[in-house]
Amino acid sequence: MKRSLVISLATAAVLYGVFLATTPGRAEPAAMSVAPLTGLSALPEIVDDCSLDAPAAAEASALKAVLPAAKDSYVRQTAPGSNFGNATLLKSGRSLSPADEYHTLIQFDLSGLPANAVIVTATLELYSPLTTTGHRVHAVLGAWDELTVTWSSAPAYTSTYIASANSGPGFKRWNVTAIAQQWKTGTLANRGLMIQQGGTVFGIADFVSQEGFPNTPRLTIEYVTQGSPAILPVQADTWINQALPSTNYGNETTVSIGRVSTNARNGLLKFDLSSLPGSTVVISAALEMYYDVNLSLPEGARGVADVWTDAVLSPWSEMTVTWNTRPVTQAVGDPASGITPGWNRWDVSNLVRHWVSGTILNNGLQLRLDPGATPAAHDLVAQPDAYAARLVVAYHTCNRPLTGIGINGATQGLTGTTYTFAAVPAPTSPTTPVTYTWKVSDRICGVHPFPPCDTGTRADYSFTAIGVKTVTLVAKNCGGTFTTTHQINIVTPTITCPAPIVNLGVVGPSKGLTGTTYAFTATASPGNATTPITFTWRATDKAAVTTTGSLTQTGRTWSWSALGSKLITVTAENCGGIAEYVLAIDIVPASQMADLVVTSGWYDAPAQKVGYILRNIGGEAIEPSPNFAVNLYRNEALMAQGLFSDTLIPGAIRSGTVDFHWQCVGITGTVRLMADGDLAIGEGNEGNNNWSEVWPCDLDYPSVTDGPVVVATYEHSATLRFITNEQTQRTIRYGTNSGVYPNAVSDSTPRFSHIVTITGLAAERVYHYAIVITDTRGNVGNTRDYLFETKAACSDSPVLSNLSLTPWTHPFYEFYAVSASVADPACVDSVAFTLDGTPIGTDYTPVAGASSYSITFSPRDAGFTRAGFFKSLNLKATATSKKGVVTTQTQVVAPDPRPTPGDIEILEPEADYTVYVAGATAPPGTQLPIVVRASEFEWACAWSGFSDGLPPELSALNCRDVDKAPDNLTFQLSGGVAASRYPAGHEYTYTLDLGSKATGDYTLTACVRKAITDLDCAALPIHIVQGSPELNVLRKVTRAGSSFDVELIVRNLGPIDAKVDRIDDNLRGFQSSDRSIAAWTYPRSAYQPATKRTTVILGLTGFEGAPVTIAAGGIYTAAYRIAPILFEAAPAYAIGGDPLSVCYTPDEPGASRSCKSFARAATNVRDASSGASELVGQAVANAFAASDYVLVTNPGRLNNFYDDLEVPPVLETMARLATLKNGVLGFLSSYDGHVLDDLVEKDGAWKQALHPNFFVKNKGFMLLVGENEIIQAFRMGSSHFTTYPGIPDVVDNSDLPYANTAGETARPEIVLGRIVGDDPATLRQGMLGSIGVAENWWNAEFDRSHALLVSGRGEGVTSNFIPTVNIIEEELVADGVSVAAIHEYDVNDGNYWGPFAALTPDRDVLFYRDHGNTDWWGDTLASSWVEDIDSGHTRPVAFAAACLAGNYAGDNDDNMPEAWMRKEAGVYIGSTELSERSTNDYASKYFFRNWNADESAGVALNNAKIAAWDDDGSYDNGKLWAFEYQLYGDPKFGALVGALGPQTGKQALQPLTPSATVQVHIPDYVIESRDGYDVVTLPGGLLRLEPGRFEIPYWEVRVDYPQGTRVGEVALSALSSPVVTTGLHLMTVTHQTDCIGCPVLPAPPLLDTAGWAPPLDPKYAWEAETNGDGSTTLILKVFPFFYNVLSTDAQFYPDFTFEVETYPAPLSIISFKTDKDTLPLNGDVTLSLALANTGAPTDTVVSAALRQIGNNDLVAGLPLKAVHGLSGTALLDLGWNSAGVPAGNYQLVVDLLDSEGTVQDSAASELTVGVLQGELESLTAARTSFKPGQYVTITLVFSNTGDVPIQGLTWIKIYPADSMTPVQAFGQPFSPLGVLPGQAFAISTVWNTTGLSTGAYRILGYAQYANLVSDAKEIVVVAPAGVFMPRVVR
Repeated sequence: MKRSLVISLATAAVLYGVFLATTPGRAEPAAMSVAPLTGLSALPEIVDDCSLDAPAAAEASALKAVLPAAKDSYVRQTAPGSNFGNATLLKSGRSLSPADEYHTLIQFDLSGLPANAVIVTATLELYSPLTTTGHRVHAVLGAWDELTVTWSSAPAYTSTYIASANSGPGFKRWNVTAIAQQWKTGTLANRGLMIQQGGTVFGIADFVSQEGFPNTPRLTIEYVTQGSPAILPVQADTWINQALPSTNYGNETTVSIGRVSTNARNGLLKFDLSSLPGSTVVISAALEMYYDVNLSLPEGARGVADVWTDAVLSPWSEMTVTWNTRPVTQAVGDPASGITPGWNRWDVSNLVRHWVSGTILNNGLQLRLDPGATPAAHDLVAQPDAYAARLVVAYHTCNRPLTGIGINGATQGLTGTTYTFAAVPAPTSPTTPVTYTWKVSDRICGVHPFPPCDTGTRADYSFTAIGVKTVTLVAKNCGGTFTTTHQINIVTPTITCPAPIVNLGVVGPSKGLTGTTYAFTATASPGNATTPITFTWRATDKAAVTTTGSLTQTGRTWSWSALGSKLITVTAENCGGIAEYVLAIDIVPASQMADLVVTSGWYDAPAQKVGYILRNIGGEAIEPSPNFAVNLYRNEALMAQGLFSDTLIPGAIRSGTVDFHWQCVGITGTVRLMADGDLAIGEGNEGNNNWSEVWPCDLDYPSVTDGPVVVATYEHSATLRFITNEQTQRTIRYGTNSGVYPNAVSDSTPRFSHIVTITGLAAERVYHYAIVITDTRGNVGNTRDYLFETKAACSDSPVLSNLSLTPWTHPFYEFYAVSASVADPACVDSVAFTLDGTPIGTDYTPVAGASSYSITFSPRDAGFTRAGFFKSLNLKATATSKKGVVTTQTQVVAPDPRPTPGDIEILEPEADYTVYVAGATAPPGTQLPIVVRASEFEWACAWSGFSDGLPPELSALNCRDVDKAPDNLTFQLSGGVAASRYPAGHEYTYTLDLGSKATGDYTLTACVRKAITDLDCAALPIHIVQGSPELNVLRKVTRAGSSFDVELIVRNLGPIDAKVDRIDDNLRGFQSSDRSIAAWTYPRSAYQPATKRTTVILGLTGFEGAPVTIAAGGIYTAAYRIAPILFEAAPAYAIGGDPLSVCYTPDEPGASRSCKSFARAATNVRDASSGASELVGQAVANAFAASDYVLVTNPGRLNNFYDDLEVPPVLETMARLATLKNGVLGFLSSYDGHVLDDLVEKDGAWKQALHPNFFVKNKGFMLLVGENEIIQAFRMGSSHFTTYPGIPDVVDNSDLPYANTAGETARPEIVLGRIVGDDPATLRQGMLGSIGVAENWWNAEFDRSHALLVSGRGEGVTSNFIPTVNIIEEELVADGVSVAAIHEYDVNDGNYWGPFAALTPDRDVLFYRDHGNTDWWGDTLASSWVEDIDSGHTRPVAFAAACLAGNYAGDNDDNMPEAWMRKEAGVYIGSTELSERSTNDYASKYFFRNWNADESAGVALNNAKIAAWDDDGSYDNGKLWAFEYQLYGDPKFGALVGALGPQTGKQALQPLTPSATVQVHIPDYVIESRDGYDVVTLPGGLLRLEPGRFEIPYWEVRVDYPQGTRVGEVALSALSSPVVTTGLHLMTVTHQTDCIGCPVLPAPPLLDTAGWAPPLDPKYAWEAETNGDGSTTLILKVFPFFYNVLSTDAQFYPDFTFEVETYPAPLSIISFKTDKDTLPLNGDVTLSLALANTGAPTDTVVSAALRQIGNNDLVAGLPLKAVHGLSGTALLDLGWNSAGVPAGNYQLVVDLLDSEGTVQDSAASELTVGVLQGELESLTAARTSFKPGQYVTITLVFSNTGDVPIQGLTWIKIYPADSMTPVQAFGQPFSPLGVLPGQAFAISTVWNTTGLSTGAYRILGYAQYANLVSDAKEIVVVAPAGVFMPRVVR
């Protein structure tokens, strides 16, 4: 609680402005508004007349306020017009090159400090994580606004400054006391502070701003209050605990008040009132304490109703007080108050008045819970927290105002004699100061030139003249001014009187009782007064008495029978003087006399004292007396006496003690305490002085006399020993967290000696404990807090058990798991397994929720043969503890033998084969050739490479890798004798003799056998039929690369011609193409997403539409082409799995049409390249493995949004394009984009299935078919980018995350395209351009021989658009391309479309550079005009380098991408967002400069994105460009393999051969003129595009290093001499956007102002990126060109030599997966890693972090995980919680580091935090049938089923049932606040059907939000046809 005297300022208008800096875990006020201090809310007004200026509170009681910044910002010299008011960092400092300076501005609000506050110290504190020096603070003199202030408008500031007191990292502090004091007194206006760097120091410091967190700016002020109200900090605070009655809590940080079970917890507080003035009159007083709510309590118990405050009557010490030594307390009538979260107030006015008046000594106060309140403990904040208790006292200082004044003195005197006059104030002791001013007759004083008047309580005067003299006294204090006079008659002495009387005094009681005699004594002065002296005594109700005698008269006595005030007047007279004195005695009732009572007593066992409370309930004070004692009696025997020495004023309450060790014989005894035992005090009632009570004879608390001693500690237990002074029960309370004892172990048997063992402890933990003991009388004692520490975790050897080898169940594979259990998994680092000496792997993470470790493995991959595995094996587990202790256990295991896997397929004859014979039996010689394909597998496998559900350490086992020819085959016909054959290969032909077989049905069985065990068998039915044959069908399937041709050979075995018109076939896991590959065969299809089944309908149409006629004995072959489909979960692929159907009509009169079924499932596939036969699964796997291209869509959502009949052509066209481009299809069932992203990344199932090139940069291709509602596109928010001011930093509808499959950046690896369109027809058209070129249609050509380039007229035309087009023109012309260029700047007649349209025919490439929009290319082309373009015979690549020209998902469906899809262009490239101008120029030039002939437009776009990405400097405009530019169309389109060959200068970014020395030669630079400036470029090079800096070319080199090799360092070893030129005038880079109507952005300040640009050193930069295949690419940027702005000189270095240091990296991440892709806010995710080490065992560290996609900024770091002794394969899980991470898309990056921190491998996975998910609950129409002209109300309800708010809009679209063109569309945004989690949003719209025709209408409803589209719902309404007759009224 200790020692810092800090008071937090709550919410006081008169006291505080703000709360202190946040205390961790404490709720701050909801807003920073200022509210009245709770303790002063009811204080009465203080009357000025009755108050004096009070001194400030004592310095030791200084209060503390920590004020947050009210506003802050910084200004920058090189950005004079920019405002940084919202920045999270404040900048201060200077740089030399480039010259720049930052100033920080900050202001604090001091208005909330108390009006009577006096500032003692003020300290400015700013946080910086780095060392900073030279920063000075100035006072700001002018006003400024946080959100508008700039360098240009910055306010003035003082020339004087304050230097920082420290420079190291952390909070920097400046002593700004002098400035803050001037602010408070008003001598300086509070405009804030300015921080800048001065002196000779240069450097820029970042300080956390008020927008940052934590460690925000603060101003710490220490102050005192002067006058009322006084705010007093607590001086001591603690609490006492009945449950642990001997424990002191003085060091606790909270004061606990309440009750736990039956045990009370009371708080004790002490305040120092010495700073209050001595004359204080308390108006009111309030105790205030802060309550941190106890969230563990039930909600109803978090606040309590009644907590009382009591006066503490006896002293106590904060650091020693316990329950057993608790002080005496007494309630004084102050009300109870409740406790609620936040600040709480108790009215303690009565108690503080007692303290101030002295009726109760200030020993502090006690807080206790009302006995009837709900038991609970409530922890209020204690010292040294800034929220500790405080006492607020309102007071004034006039407690005894003057009510009158009198003068005592002589009334007659002689000349020449000095007389003393004394002031007699009423009351006798008024509040000081009191001023007395004396004046007397015959004297002038107090005016110039006379002396001052006499002052003081006495005045001495002598007189020379006779007469009556008047003495005047003026008295003044806080109560007012009073004047009185006194007269003395001065005469001339007539006789000689040596010593006349001058004064008189009377002594006697001032109070008495009736019937009691009181004595009085009178004494005259001076002491040598001449005698005799005559005394005259007069008393009320008494006769006068005159006596003569000496100087003193004693023993005059009186008594009175009546109450009232009695006056005694005494006159003394001698020869020369007379003096008079008046004395009053009040005769009062007994109640106004002193009266002592003892109100309670107790026994203080530790001190062996009996305590008591003594009160003076009478009306008279009792002064200390040596005879004032309290007697103690035991059983009426006087045992002890205690003296009492305190003054007891009326009403006083005091405590005292009598030294006595209480003991008695028996069980109980009576104690009696008697006040004033010796009757030394006169009291009004002497009969009430006794108190008595019966006490147990044993009141001594038990204690521990020996110990406690920690006998022994272990990892999970500890043994304690101690001895008590008497027999006691015991309870040991213990725990690991300070201040709490959550655990206890008890023993109820009383004993002296105690030995206790505590079990269940955590290893390597410090425990604290206290012993609670209870004796047989129920007295409780406890020890102080003790400590012990358990032994280090894992210091014991791990205990292994339950070693096992079990099969790991999988439908295809023979995998096994080895496992072992450990006794304490938390202590185990890893468990490694070997089997018969073969390493299996190491597991670093126990099974979730269990204590076992396990590795799943493939015996085949581990090197086992079947014979070597299925036998007794030695399984060894080696467990290593976290302390390196190793335990090994071996177990003999014997896996159950399994038969060798095998496979056999009957290739011929087909199923249901029929042999026709003439008679009842087959004639001799009838033979049936049987062809089988059989395999024997070493291990169970799958041809498809199916990997779903496999753990990360396992890979699919493809049958081709374990396939071998069988040893033995058997053939058998319906139970006959089996014939054995011994084939030499996989295929075998066996001739079956059917001679003499009777007609009937038979089963042919063929088996592959090993020894006598059948491994697999195949069977099919055979029929021998008597009669003539008819139609029969034979199926043949051929695979060519990634596609399949299905041939259905129809034989007419009958005597009559057959007219065949249709064949229905079926597929599972395939999609048919719509291309006809056989004469008269026209395929159509229907795909069912739920079953993954495709029905293929072959329409057979001969001449003039007639069916195909197959002559008797003739053959017709129908054929179609199919593409295999990748799914999220692989099905069982089948071709003709169900019977096919052939429909025909016999060519004879009257014949009817019939359809015949044939079971013709394909069992084998012929490989077109090798002629080998493959099983279907094997062929599918080989097709995927041959493909580098996947065309993806979601058929279910296509059906959801479009007419079911219009979807099949889209899928057929996709299959057609796939079969032309070595592609396969990918069908999704999930809309979540993470699913597709995972499928194509490193560990994804699709990536594993496709050709290895698919994961090599720019060699894998993917086409997404459908807009955002079909396949999700991504939104990249502002947290991912830093852009130039004015350029948007958000990208919607980006597909780049799909293309990025490796590395820690979002650079693309996959070449990606998308087909867009609002209807299936447009989607299909978007693919036909590429199909037409691939199939050599007459009107579909592309040879890249002709190009049309257009520059527009928008702002930037001369500086950007025209030069860009000219450069691209030069590049293309150099490559042999015929180029036409249009510069619309030169067109004067306004006709821009005409020249453009005239030049479009046969242009392979169209490039447009200007401003754009979703539906415009500037003035050149509108989206609605695209269909009018005459492309001649070409299908062009169209590229718009302009804003928004690639946005397809906005409100305007008439957009450029869809228009070019409908045009059947090959490719369209455009931006979905506003794009930056310089980057548009740079990237588009790069695109054409580096578009090699053998590369598609998609590859060229990828390379341009990578170049733009790499070119980013301080702004992320290049990264934005990579995200926002999309390719629409086939990403493979545009490659001309073998046509032109690589062009000159297009190899700059081709990877070099890796070597230790890399030599770089850079071609000569080229200079062109642009707007009066020189533009320098390097052919094939890159440009530096930093705003405000010169456009400087540079070069980039890439070097690929194989897997297992990493780049450690790159050094420049040789450099050629520079080529020097001069007189150049280079352009600086400016950033603008290229959109129609966008504002012009302000130019950046010039940054390259002196010296060389870029700096001459370094001349290169490098980074190494890990690729998806484990290889590494070194990206080396070389800076050969340097420009001097002052001299206009330039240097160019053409040749560089670099030495590259590489190192082996045997460590790799072979798998990285997360258990979820989308994580709820505050959700948990598990990262599962499979690691591998191909080298010697080594220690490694796994480093994981969450980063922003794009700028790669760190968001959160995961704890580092050490992996010890990594060898072979190892598994590891890491857990992470997203608490505190805002919703968004992120990337989890994992680095595998060696022991020196060098990266060995990296892996990344995208992760979304926050579930952004909605559901369309319902779509209803008020009418399902309507008449045209009626209104139909349509209602849509959308709900937010995620955990983040959703913004978006709903759509209701209405289509005729037979059309995809809507007749009406209604779009409605969500409410302004969006739809909150768990809420629903409903809209209703009214459809006016006027003018519609009758018929059915489809109503489609869905919601768009955050780049997502909900599932659609559809209802159908009908306008029925009918005759509507007019009503006839008769």
